[in-house]
Amino acid sequence: MTRQEYIAQLTAQLYDLPAEEREAAVEYWDGYIADAGEENEEQVLRELGSPQQLADNIKLETESAGGEAAAHRQHTPAGYGEAGRAGGLPRKKLSGGMLAALIITFPFWITALAVVGSLLFACAAVVAALAVALCAAAVGLFIGGVCGVGLSIVTLATAPLEGLLGFGAALVCLGLGFCFLAGGVEFCAKGIPVFWRGLCWLFRSVFQRGGAER
Repeated sequence: MTRQEYIAQLTAQLYDLPAEEREAAVEYWDGYIADAGEENEEQVLRELGSPQQLADNIKLETESAGGEAAAHRQHTPAGYGEAGRAGGLPRKKLSGGMLAALIITFPFWITALAVVGSLLFACAAVVAALAVALCAAAVGLFIGGVCGVGLSIVTLATAPLEGLLGFGAALVCLGLGFCFLAGGVEFCAKGIPVFWRGLCWLFRSVFQRGGAER
């Protein structure tokens, strides 16, 4: 039996799983068999057993975990690693060729990681600087507005026109201060969390993909 025939039968045996769970399971085990190479394909298929046996193991692990949320975890690459340890199913191993490639290309990917890390740090610094700048501008405008109101009141007694102009300018400063304050609060409340969630999603995607490849 070839890998394609095995995966086709496995897909048919998993017909009663939700489509998303079935696709995740089929994708994982198809990649598992493919990574073994054509020379080891027959041995891997023997170790896995028949498509019916593998499908039964997948369903058993899903049912024993309990609940739809646990089932979802079992059908992720990380979940299959746990299922392999608990139920005797084999795990993917890092081949010698892949390890050698990682060692040989170490200067390239470590440089790429450094560049990506620097860019992320720069983005975080820009976000933090923007938040600080908005707050500092708001504080400065408030201080200038309050001082301007006091000075214009004193000036009204001797120079009414200048006092009125100064009072108007002070009110403009106070208004701009409120605008910058509102912008800073909005940015801190929404912009920073969005940036943080995006950063966490990026790292989670990279490490989950790395775990799946192992």
